[in-house]
Amino acid sequence: MLVLRPTRRLRTLLKAKFVEDPPPSTGRLGDWYANDVRTRAGKLLVFVNETRLVIVIPSRDKARLGEIFRARLLALLDRLGVPEEAARAEVAEAAEIVFAATADRSLVGSMNDICFHVMFHLGRSNISFDELEVDLAGMPHVKQAEAFPDRAVRSRLGGIDPSLH
Repeated sequence: MLVLRPTRRLRTLLKAKFVEDPPPSTGRLGDWYANDVRTRAGKLLVFVNETRLVIVIPSRDKARLGEIFRARLLALLDRLGVPEEAARAEVAEAAEIVFAATADRSLVGSMNDICFHVMFHLGRSNISFDELEVDLAGMPHVKQAEAFPDRAVRSRLGGIDPSLH
């Protein structure tokens, strides 16, 4: 089970049933937070987890949010060098998504900063979502125990840095 914690504004757009006090996410990447942003590429949903890993999907796909989120997560974990078995196990934990209110102000602050980076990158270049997600995974977050999201993900799920090959 994955706990998805959207911002208040996104909560109204999703019209999903929210759980008051959910159990923690069962995946090793923890809870995910979500926000919506407007960019030159259109309206987007930006997902950020405890490691500050980022997934971006078009807002128009919110009706298929779970399906698209899982597909994007699997593809991103592959690009980051996570072994296929570990990546598939993490994605399987997201088969059930429970919506809850945000609970970590620091993570919300990081997500807002990340949303700014998403708007900046997509406004200045023709970067793909795949490239953007990998770039953001290599962006350090100094207040984190593991500053780089890509390294934190590989630490939790296994794998080696694909740039070392």
